[in-house]
Amino acid sequence: MKHTLSMGSDQGTVWAKLYKTDFIKDSGEYLDRDLVNGVDQEFNVRIVLHSPRIVSIPDDVYSYVYNPSSVVRTFKSQYYDVSMRTVSAIRDDLKSSTLPADSVKRIFDIYCLDRLLMLLMNYVCNPHAPWPYSKRKQVFHAVCRNECLSKALKTIPLSAIESKTRRIIIGFAKFNLFLPIYCACSLRYRQLKK
Repeated sequence: MKHTLSMGSDQGTVWAKLYKTDFIKDSGEYLDRDLVNGVDQEFNVRIVLHSPRIVSIPDDVYSYVYNPSSVVRTFKSQYYDVSMRTVSAIRDDLKSSTLPADSVKRIFDIYCLDRLLMLLMNYVCNPHAPWPYSKRKQVFHAVCRNECLSKALKTIPLSAIESKTRRIIIGFAKFNLFLPIYCACSLRYRQLKK
């Protein structure tokens, strides 16, 4: 589960998995049609909870080519709502698991911080968002006040985040420092355009 919901790895995506057809059919699990964002992550959480044996290769086995004009990077006003609906669904899946509660809480909180990073990049600081800086700052504070996200910001130590750049951004978020987050995201968008 830790690997599936790990920060910045995209290991929760279905396209990063191979399943035996019989296993999928026998599991009775299907993609949740009510979700719009992260459907594959939520599906994988349920599949991992049913799996008697999991084989994982945590190494890169393909090369991802970033597409700055991807539909993922376009601004969607409902991005926050659909993202948080997926976070809630995954939280509910994990609550129903038999995994140790402490482990589940830590895994979920780290996953929430990953979702916060996605929200900062694809929603709050998205250059296509129709907001001036002052509105973005308000949206940032509202996002960080979300129950799941604020709890994760309070409970997960920065040392638990492997990536230095992610650790820095999460550190700024912990201290409600929006300007450096906005500058870092803006710089990242410029880098990705090249």
